[in-house]
Amino acid sequence: MALNGTVTAVDPTTFGVTVPGVVADGIVLSIGVADAVSITAEDCVKLETDGYVSPCTAKNDKIIGFASETKDNSSGANGDLITGVKVKGVAEQDSVTDTGSNTALTVGTDVYLSAAVASNIAVGQGLTAITSSATKVGKCLDRVAVPSSGTKVAKIRVLFDFTDNAIAWL
Repeated sequence: MALNGTVTAVDPTTFGVTVPGVVADGIVLSIGVADAVSITAEDCVKLETDGYVSPCTAKNDKIIGFASETKDNSSGANGDLITGVKVKGVAEQDSVTDTGSNTALTVGTDVYLSAAVASNIAVGQGLTAITSSATKVGKCLDRVAVPSSGTKVAKIRVLFDFTDNAIAWL
């Protein structure tokens, strides 16, 4: 499988990659957006078999990075739009913790795609410390305690590197 789009490493700030208090050293690739999908900035994205990106929709999707910008290709064909995909660096993402899992996020904790749906976070978009058949995303750089009841959604910074995966798809 090959990436569809221009594969270039650019300054992450080109796509608005800024995380307060963190120097966001990273790699952003320009990749075509799959047909009939809409991608929101910071979405966890995967590479479809035809080489175009779409949002992750399951906890076991093979994530290739985070979208750097919002692109609505819901009425377009494959590759009509190009988006930046952060494949290495630091990103600020939504995390999901709940009392049932009793799994807090701490600095250095591995984080995975979440199957939980909470506060408008779709399956495959939030990050969690729960490993059950989920795809590893990276390392947590923040601390989120388990809530006393219910589900807690919080922004965390995550250190990630999908460059090996990206190279394998070239």
